[in-house]
This record gives sequence, C-alpha cells and structure tokens, in this order.
Amino acid sequence: MSRSNYSYSVDGGVVYVIDLNLGNMSVTNDLECVLAEIESVEGILSDKRILYCDSDGNWDEVIGWPDRAEFMLGKIPFVSGTIWKWNYQKREYEEVENIYGLHICPPFGSLTWCANCGKALISGFEDYTSLQWHNGVGLGYGVCGECHTTELRAKNAE
Repeated sequence: MSRSNYSYSVDGGVVYVIDLNLGNMSVTNDLECVLAEIESVEGILSDKRILYCDSDGNWDEVIGWPDRAEFMLGKIPFVSGTIWKWNYQKREYEEVENIYGLHICPPFGSLTWCANCGKALISGFEDYTSLQWHNGVGLGYGVCGECHTTELRAKNAE
C-alpha cells in the first residue's frame, strides 16, 4: 500500500498521476508503491504512457515501468510560453502566448489565474478545468466559474 496521497486518471493509453501534497510521502519517493497500487486496479501499465505531476506542479514522464521506473525530467511540455485555445467556430486550436505563466497542475491551495480572463484564483477551490484552454497534449488549464460557464455555453452551441 502506498504512503502517498494522490489522484489519477486513465485516458486511453495515458495514465495521469497527480501528487496531492497533503503532507505524506511524495509520489516521487513512493513511486513503485503508487504505480503498483494503480496497476492493481487498472491492470498492466507497461503498455501505457505514465505522466506525473509532482507536489510543485511540475509534470514528468515515468519511463521503464515496471522494471526500473524513473522520471524523464523536463521532457513534458506542460508549462511553456505557449498554450492552445480551442476555437469552436473554426473547430481548431489557436496558439496563444501563456501571458499568466500558467501551470497545468498548480499546487493545491496555491494562487493561480484564470486562463481566459486572468482573475486570481485559489487552485483546487475556485478553479474549473477549462474546456478551451489546453497544453500541448490536451490537458485543460484552470478557469474561473464565470469563464467556465461561458465555455459550456459555447460548447453546447456548436
């Protein structure tokens, strides 16, 4: 059993693991137990890409599971100068500069900003996952409640 607090999701061939940073051992230091625990529920992970958000909000890729798991530091473009905004009318992404320095997974309870309007938000309490503002692999940035409602209306109108 792992000694870390984490959440995870599986989307097709990708497993996303997020360290919740609640004071217990970090997922980084408990990696083998965390992945074994996820594998006991989801089945074999060796055929999936495993992406991990550490307690500082940085994303890395886990390589070599289960034989020799290690992190491929700095190889995942989750925080960059560019983010992507989905345009419902054109049905394509538009490249946009990351003017707020947004992170895809800011530490829980930290100050962050709405990807759309720039409003200050507390991560995990006041933000919603954007339907339009994404990183290079399609994970959504945080947006405020008003912008999320606007995104839902735009999506439903398509």
